[in-house]
Amino acid sequence: MIAKIQKSLLWLFGAMFLVPEILWSPVSNFIYIFIDNSDPAKPLRLNFLTEGNPTNLYRTIVFMQLAGLFSFLFLLIKNKRGLFRGWLFYILLLIDITLILLTLFVFYLITFFHINFG
Repeated sequence: MIAKIQKSLLWLFGAMFLVPEILWSPVSNFIYIFIDNSDPAKPLRLNFLTEGNPTNLYRTIVFMQLAGLFSFLFLLIKNKRGLFRGWLFYILLLIDITLILLTLFVFYLITFFHINFG
């Protein structure tokens, strides 16, 4: 059985990715612009991250999402028999790994290539 604190941490780490993604969609916007490949680039949803040049804030938000996803993955694997059993565990594992890869890709581009769409 999984402890109450571990359940709370799992929810917290999930929220570290979901809350910024729901409010500002930094990863979704970037992936949409990357796939759309239009000239000029049009974001999926306008917000303060798409206006001006808030590169440091953008990196911080994406890094926070990445930390939440990695922490969620760690707790998910550590407690795989406690909270999620069978196919639900593997579906959550696949979703989390996919989101980690996408978020790492976005973080890599905005950090090392200074790509911004503002």
